Amino acid sequence: MKTKAFLFVVFGVFLVCTSAMAGNFWVGKIPEVKTASGFADFSETQLAQSSESINNERNGDPCQLLDKWGLILDKLKNGNGEHGLTPAEAIVLATEENDGNVVTMLAKAEVSQRLISVGQKWNNDFEYRLLESMSYGANQSDRCRWYGYVPNMVGESYQNALEESRGLTFEEAFAKSTDGQGNWQEFQNIYANLARFMDKHLGLNRVYSPRPSSSGYYHDFSVTSENLDKYIAVVQLLFEIAGSPLADKDLFKKTGTPSIINYDAPEKFCQCQ
Repeated sequence: MKTKAFLFVVFGVFLVCTSAMAGNFWVGKIPEVKTASGFADFSETQLAQSSESINNERNGDPCQLLDKWGLILDKLKNGNGEHGLTPAEAIVLATEENDGNVVTMLAKAEVSQRLISVGQKWNNDFEYRLLESMSYGANQSDRCRWYGYVPNMVGESYQNALEESRGLTFEEAFAKSTDGQGNWQEFQNIYANLARFMDKHLGLNRVYSPRPSSSGYYHDFSVTSENLDKYIAVVQLLFEIAGSPLADKDLFKKTGTPSIINYDAPEKFCQCQ
C-alpha cells in the first residue's frame, strides 16, 4: 500500500475515533471551570498575567520531576527533559526507560489528548494537553506528581511495565490506565494502523496481526540503544505527515501560547490541588 493511501486510512480512523471517544479522557482538568464564559474570563485573566512574565517559555518538564525519580537513561536526566528533547525523542526515550512499546504510547497519546491528529486545533487548550499528554494520573488528587509532557509519558510507560509485572493482560492494563473509560476496540484500531506505519518505515516486514490481542504486545515495537535513532526518525516522520504540532523539534524551546499554563510561574500549577 502506498504511504499516502495508507495514511489516509490511518487518519480516517483517527478522526472517527476522535468523535467516538470525545469525553472519555480527562481533557481540560486545569482548572475546573463549569461554564464556557467562565473559561473565557479565566483566559483573559491569564493573558493579562502572561504579559507580565519574562517569556513564558514552554517546558517539557515544568515541575522538574524527572531528576527526582532515579531514572536509568542519561538523556532523561540533568534537565534534558525541560528543553533538550524533541517531542519524538521524548516519547521514544520514555518507552525505552521502562522497556515498553512505542506504538502503545503513540496510540495512548492519540486517544487521550488527540495530540497527533488534532493538536493545536483545539480551542486554546494545547498547553494543558501537553501537560497531561497521556492523561496519566489525571484522576488522582496528587496528579501534579506527573505534570509535563515528558514526565507524563515516563509515568505511563512505568505504569504499563508495572501492570505487566502484576500479571495484567494488555487489555486489562489499558482499562486500568483509562479508569475504565477507554474504548478498547477503538484503541485496537488506532494501534493497528500505527503499527502498520511503524512496521513499514522501520523496515521490519513482519507477518503478524498488528491488532493487539494478547500480553505479547507489551513489548511489540521495543526500543533499544541500537534502534533508538531509527525509532525517533520514524516517529518524527509520523508527526510530520500527520501535521501534528509534535512535529516541531523546537517545541520546548519556544514561547508557550497564552493559556492557563504560565511556564514562568510553575508554582502556580506544580502544587496539588
